[in-house]
Amino acid sequence: MSSVRHPSSLCHTTLCLLTTLFALAVCGLTLPAGAAALVSTGDGSWVWQAPLPFGTTMNAVSFVSAGQGWTVGDGGAVLATVNGGVAWTAEHSGSNAYLMGVDFADALHGWAVGQNGYDGVVLATANAGLTWHVQKSLQNDVLYAVAACSDGRHAWTVGLNGVTAATTDGGAHWTTHTGPVTESLYGVASYGVSRAWAVGEEGAIEASTDGGRHWKVQGAGATQNDLTAITFVGASHGWAVGVSGTIVATTDGGRHWALQGAGVTTQYLTAVSFRDSAHGYAVGNAGTVLHTSNGGRTWIAGSSPAATDLRAVAATSTGTACAVGRDGVTLLTSNGGAAWTAHGGQGPAGELDAVCFPDATDGWACGDGAETVLHTSDGGATWASQDAGAGARLYAVRFCDAQNGWAVGGGGGIYGTTDGGQSWQQQGSGVTTQALEAVATTDAQHAWASGEDGTIVATTDGGLSWQQQDPHLPAGETGDVVYSLAFASDDVGWAVCFNDGAGAADGVILGTTDGGADWAVQYANSGEELYHAACLAGTSDAWVVSAAGNGNVYRTTDGGTTWTPTSVAPLATGLLDVAFAPDALHGWATTWMPDDGVIATTDGGATWAAQDVGTGQSLYALACTDATHVWAVGEEGAVLATTTGGVRDTSRPRTKALRSITVTRNHRCALPYEVSDTSGGTAMVVILVRSAKGKLVRTLTLGPRPENTALSVSLKATMAKGGYRWYVYASDAAGNAQSSVGSAKLTVN
Repeated sequence: MSSVRHPSSLCHTTLCLLTTLFALAVCGLTLPAGAAALVSTGDGSWVWQAPLPFGTTMNAVSFVSAGQGWTVGDGGAVLATVNGGVAWTAEHSGSNAYLMGVDFADALHGWAVGQNGYDGVVLATANAGLTWHVQKSLQNDVLYAVAACSDGRHAWTVGLNGVTAATTDGGAHWTTHTGPVTESLYGVASYGVSRAWAVGEEGAIEASTDGGRHWKVQGAGATQNDLTAITFVGASHGWAVGVSGTIVATTDGGRHWALQGAGVTTQYLTAVSFRDSAHGYAVGNAGTVLHTSNGGRTWIAGSSPAATDLRAVAATSTGTACAVGRDGVTLLTSNGGAAWTAHGGQGPAGELDAVCFPDATDGWACGDGAETVLHTSDGGATWASQDAGAGARLYAVRFCDAQNGWAVGGGGGIYGTTDGGQSWQQQGSGVTTQALEAVATTDAQHAWASGEDGTIVATTDGGLSWQQQDPHLPAGETGDVVYSLAFASDDVGWAVCFNDGAGAADGVILGTTDGGADWAVQYANSGEELYHAACLAGTSDAWVVSAAGNGNVYRTTDGGTTWTPTSVAPLATGLLDVAFAPDALHGWATTWMPDDGVIATTDGGATWAAQDVGTGQSLYALACTDATHVWAVGEEGAVLATTTGGVRDTSRPRTKALRSITVTRNHRCALPYEVSDTSGGTAMVVILVRSAKGKLVRTLTLGPRPENTALSVSLKATMAKGGYRWYVYASDAAGNAQSSVGSAKLTVN
C-alpha cells in the first residue's frame, strides 16, 4: 500500500501488507450507506451481496490524490475509488492471484504484485485500472510489495527469501537482483529513480542507491522483530513498522535507525503511511490506529470504531487517511487520526454453511457464529437476522415456500416457522440429542432432518410431532453422519452418509420410496467421502457430490437404481455442495480441492467448466431457482449471486464524445459523452485530454457511470490556448474495455 505522492519527492512509497505465509486472512472493503451498486467478482458474472461491497481480503492500498486510489487483494481483486475511500468499484485484473502489493505512478499507470499458484506475479495497467495484464512471472516466488516512481518507468518489487526485481522501462522488462538479505522482504519504498529501501523478517532492512542493482544492509541491531511495511518522505525521512508494536525511523536516509513509539501498543502493526515528514499513520490488528504530528517523536492511539484487524493505510491528503481491514471495514479520518469513522462491514458474521431460496426474492442462510437465521426479501441485496431461539449453532435451513421452513443444528435442535421467519418455534423436543446437519422439505407438512450417528427424523404434520426413522445402514456403518437429504416428493428421497471413523472412508447413498419409513442402500463406495445431494421435485433425477476422493458428481435418472459418476478432475477433487435448476440441465457445484470456487454444467452434469468467481474464499453451499439465478455462501459471511447463471457478459461497450467544445482559457466547460452497452449497467470511465502533438495534459477519472445515458463532466481549461482532443475510455461491470474510443476536438481560446 502506498501514501500519496509528495511534492518534495519524485516517487511515492509503496508499503507492504504482510499476510502470513501460512494463511491469508479474510477482509473486505465497503460501500457507503445507500450505495446501490454491487461489486462484481472474478470475470464479472458473479456479484458480492455480503459483506458489502466486497468480502475478499484486501491486502494493500495506493492513492495518487486525495480522491483517487486503488486496493488489491485475494482472488485477483482490484477495487478503485475516486472519493477517498468512501465508495469502491471493482476493476478486473484478469487474474486469480493473491495480490499483496499495489502502487500507482500517476493517475493512469500502476502495478500490483502477489502470488499466482507457486509463482510470483506482476500485473500492470496503463489506463487507471480499466484493464490489467501480466508483465512478469517469477517461478517459485511470492511478491509482497511494489513501489513505483512517478516517471511511470521505474518500479521495484520484493518478496519471498529476499527476492528483489526492478524495471526501468515501465515493466517491459523486469530484472531480478540478489541482495544481502535472504529472509523474506515484506515492504519496499523508493525515492527518485535510484533510491530504494526494503524491510522484512527479523528486522531486516536493506537499501539501494543504484536503482536496485545492488543492495546494502541498514539498521543493524535496530530491532529483531519482523518488519512488515515501510514508507519514505523524500530521501531522508523513513519509517517502518512490524510485530509487537515495533516502529523504527530514520532521518538520514537509513544510515541510522531508531525505535519510536515505545509502549503505545503491542499489537501487530501491518502498515504505515506519511503525508509529509511530520504527519503519519500506522495501523494493525484489533483495530489499532496510531497517528503522529511530529515525525514519530510521539505516537498517539486514535479512537477506532472497529476491533477488526486493519491491513492497510494511506495518507490521502492533509489530515485525511483511509485504512482498510477485515470483515468489510473501511476506516476514514479527517482530523489527522484522532478519530475514525467506519464505513460498511455490513453483512453476516462468521461462516455460512447453508442457503436456500424457494423463489428469486426470498432466501435464508445460517452458519457458524450465529444462532440466528439470516433472511432476505430482495434476492440477497440486503440481509436481516431472524431469532430462531436456537441455543446452539445452526447447520442447515430449508423452506418449501416463502412462509414455511425449518432450521436445524446442534443438540438436536429443530426450529420451525409458518410466517417466513418472523417467529420461530422449537420442535421435536426429545426426539434426538444428536447434532443435525441437514434438513429437507416438500411442503408445509412434510420435513426431514438428519445428522450424527445415523440420525434421521421426520414430520408429516408440519412439525407438531417428529419421529425417528431407521436408515438401515449396513454393518459397520451405524456411526455414519447423514450429511445431506434431498426429497423429490413426499415419498421419494435420498440421504447421503459418510463414516469418517478409523479405516477407509465409506460413502453411502440411501434411497426411500415411502417417505423414509424404509431406507435402502443404493450406492456405496469405500474410500470416497460422499457429501451433499440435490434433486428435482416430481422427478427421478438426483445428484450427489464427493467432498474428497475422486472429485465425482454422481447422477441418477431412475430414482437411484443406478448411479453414474462423472469425474470433474482436474477442475476439482473435492466438492462441497451441488444445486440444479428445474430444467435438469443447468447445475453448479462448489469446490474446495485444489481451489475454492464454482464449477457449472449445462448438460445435466455430463461435462463441467470452472466459473471465475474470484473470491479466494471457500464457498460451502449453493441455491438456485432457475438457470440464471444462483447464490453461494461461505467463509466470513460471504454471499455471492449471479443472474446470468455465472456466464460472463462478453459484449464490449462503445464510447462517444458527443461534440466538439470551444472554451475560453481558465473558464469551465462541459465535455459531453456517452457509453453504450447491451448490458445497460455501469461502466468505469476515464477521459484523457491530449495536445495536438499527442501529449497528455489532463486525466479525468470519473469512476462508475451509467451506461446508455448522455452525460457530461466539467473541465476547467487551465491549459495554454490552442487545439486539443479529448478521448473517452470505459470498462463495463464485466471488465470489458471499449471496442472503440470516442473523441472530439477541444479548442481553448
